[in-house]
Amino acid sequence: MAPTAHAEFPATEAHCNACGGETQHDVLVREKWPIREGDATGILTGEATTELFRCRGCWAISLRQTEDWGQPEGPDAVLLYPPPVTRRSPDWVAGLPEDVPTLMGEIYRALTADCRALAMMGARALIDRVLRDSVGDNGPFEQRLNRLEESGVVGRKDRELLETALEAGHAASHRGYQPTIDTLNHVMDIVEHLLQSQYVLPAEAAKVAESTPTRPRGHDKPAKVVGIRRDAAR
Repeated sequence: MAPTAHAEFPATEAHCNACGGETQHDVLVREKWPIREGDATGILTGEATTELFRCRGCWAISLRQTEDWGQPEGPDAVLLYPPPVTRRSPDWVAGLPEDVPTLMGEIYRALTADCRALAMMGARALIDRVLRDSVGDNGPFEQRLNRLEESGVVGRKDRELLETALEAGHAASHRGYQPTIDTLNHVMDIVEHLLQSQYVLPAEAAKVAESTPTRPRGHDKPAKVVGIRRDAAR
């Protein structure tokens, strides 16, 4: 049985992680109170609003807190809990080896918390893990990428993509680089492709091969072609 709606407050649109987007929510609780902050230049006053939501699609509960300091462009700060998921973990993560799913989970939580530099460092660590499993952990990244390409594990184009992702990870680790969310999503596309191609798809291909019926023996050899004598037909 669906929960009853609260008629005290009109429904509002808000993000729902379970539904994966903006949905209609019932407002269960709404509280407002004055806020103020200041320094040597003066005191600024505003109003904070806390709202408890329930999604009308899946009934999930969420909380939103808004601070409005009277600026013409609208509220100055909005806090959502749980925070909106910016990128969902793939379904095949559970099939990755050992500690890789744990690291993947931390990366996606960093993405949700908008900790982009941390997420980029995590993506770099994942590439390092694949290189270690494939060609060992001796030598700098460039040499190991070269060995990865020479071994046939990746092609030239994929090697260039990995090099780009690694350089972004180096910049986040050592040069204070703060990637945009679009850049980070591109890097995660590259990393996910690498992980799936190295750890997941080979096992899936083996399952397909095992379940595929073999060709009958009679079809292994081409049929014998019998010539027709033209003079015999006259």
